[in-house]
Amino acid sequence: MKCPGTIYAREGVGHPDYVTDRYPLLFKMFEAKGWKVIYDNVLRPSEIEGDTLIAFKTPQHNQIDAARVVRRLPPSIRVVLYLTDIDTGHPSRPNVRIKQYERTVSHALNRADLVLCPYRSRFLQKWPQHEAKLRWLPHFFATDERYKSLPYNENPASMCLVAGATKSPVYELRRFVLANQTEFVARLPHPGYKAKTGPKFKLGGDFAKHLNRFFCALSDVSIREYVVAKTVEIPAAGALLITNHCQDLEDLGFKDGVNCLIVDNNNALDVIDAVCRDPEKYEEIRKKGCDWVRSQFGVSETFRGFLAYLEEHRLLEASRAADLPPTSGAGKRNESREDRRGVRIKLARKHGTLTWKEVERARSLGFKIGEHVRLWGSLDDSFPVVQIDDFVVLGGSSRILTHCPVKGLRKGGLAVRVHHDAWIGYAATIMPGVSIGPRAIVAARSVVTKDVPPDAIVGGNPARVIGQRKPAEVLITHLLVSQHLPATVPDKPPKWTPTTEELKTLFDVEGDLPEELSRLLNETTCREEATQ
Repeated sequence: MKCPGTIYAREGVGHPDYVTDRYPLLFKMFEAKGWKVIYDNVLRPSEIEGDTLIAFKTPQHNQIDAARVVRRLPPSIRVVLYLTDIDTGHPSRPNVRIKQYERTVSHALNRADLVLCPYRSRFLQKWPQHEAKLRWLPHFFATDERYKSLPYNENPASMCLVAGATKSPVYELRRFVLANQTEFVARLPHPGYKAKTGPKFKLGGDFAKHLNRFFCALSDVSIREYVVAKTVEIPAAGALLITNHCQDLEDLGFKDGVNCLIVDNNNALDVIDAVCRDPEKYEEIRKKGCDWVRSQFGVSETFRGFLAYLEEHRLLEASRAADLPPTSGAGKRNESREDRRGVRIKLARKHGTLTWKEVERARSLGFKIGEHVRLWGSLDDSFPVVQIDDFVVLGGSSRILTHCPVKGLRKGGLAVRVHHDAWIGYAATIMPGVSIGPRAIVAARSVVTKDVPPDAIVGGNPARVIGQRKPAEVLITHLLVSQHLPATVPDKPPKWTPTTEELKTLFDVEGDLPEELSRLLNETTCREEATQ
C-alpha cells in the first residue's frame, strides 16, 4: 500500500509518560491507514514519505527548529500544520523568545497549505490573513473505550476537582478558586511535560477514572480563551463541567444550565458551593453533558473530521491543477482574453465561489437570490438553505456557511438569510443560522455568530454593533450596485438606473433628495435621458 504521507511530532509526545496520550492514539489510527509516524526532535526531509507532511506542534514555544525545516520543504510536499498551543510566555511580558516564536510561526503559516487548530477565535485574532487555510479541529478525549465504556457514576463524591497547572498566571480562574478554596474543592496537580510517576499524578486512563469519582470538575479557558482538553474530558468522564466563557465554547455547543455551568471569578465559589451542597439539582445537567460530549468529541469523531479536511483540501488542489491555463509562453500568447476569463470563472466555480454572472446557476442549486445582487464571496453548497434578498453585496473572499461538522450540523444545515440592501465586507464569515437585517453592513474580516439588527454596522470577531447606517447611505448603495456592474460580460443582468421620482417613491422621500445623492444622480445617465 502506498504511503499517503508522514506525521512528525517531537520525541516527547510519543513517550509513555507524556502528559497525554491523545495524540499518539490519534496517530496510531493514521498508521493503520498506511501513514508514517516520526517521533524525533529533529525533522529530516529525507525521512518524509508520501506527498503530505502533518507537522504536529511545529512550532511550539521555544521548539522552532523543525518549523525552519518545514519552511524550506519543496512545493511538491503538501504541508499541514497541526497547532495546539499558539502562544508562548505571558502577553504582558514580551521578550526576545516570544518575538522569535511569533516570527517563526508566521513563516511556517506562509508555507503551510492547510492549518488545523483547536482554538479558532484566538487563531483568527492573531493571524486573520490565514483564515482560508484554517480548519477548526477542537480538542478530543481518548480513547473511546477509556471514556465511553466508563460507567456513569451514580454516587460520586460531592466535591469539585481542580486539575492542572496553577503556577502560570494564564489560568486566572483556576488560581482564584484554589487560592480561596472551600471544603468542597479537591486539587490534582499537573504532572508536567516530562516523564513523572507517583500516586499524586494521574495520566491516561487513571485520570479518566479519577475524574469519574467527582460530581463536578473545573476547567479554565485561560486569559487567551482556549477551549482546553479538560473541557471535553471532564463531562466525558461523567463529571459536571464548570468553566468560564469564551466564544469558541459557545460555538461548539456548550450551553450554561443545559450541559455545563459557566462561571467567572465573581460567582465561581458560590456555584461550586451550591452544586456540592445540592447535587441532585444539577444531576440532569451532568447527565446531558456526559451523553452529548461522548457523542461529539471522541477520538474516532476527530479522526474522521481530520481525514475529511485532508480529502477536502486534496480535491481542491486537484481541481486547481485540472483547470489551470497553459503555462508555456506560446500558450499564453495564443490564448484569447475571453478564454482566460472563462478559466477564471471556471476556477471560481470549483472553489465554491458564485459571481453575479452565476446567479442563475445558484438559483438552480436551491439558493434563493433576489434581484440586483452582487456575489463575490462563496456560498456553502453543502446545504443550499441561503436566502439573499434584493440589492445585497457579498464582498470578495467572504463566506456564508450553513453547516458545521464539529457541531453536528450534518443533516439539513441551518438556514441563513441576508435581507435587502445589506453589505457583507471582504473576507467576512457568516455562521450557520444567522440572519443579517435589512440595510446592515458587516465589516471586513468579521465573524458573525448572531443575528444582526436592521441598519446596524457590525464588526469584529465575534461581530458586535459598532454603528448605525444613515438613510441616505441606502440610496447610494442602490446606485453603486446598479452603476458599477461589469460591462464586459455578454450575459450580464440589465442595468437599473433609478430616476429621481423612482427613488422618492421607493423610499418615501418627500421634497428634495439629500445633497450627496442629488450630486451622484447628476453624474450618472438616467434611464429617462437614455431613452430620449
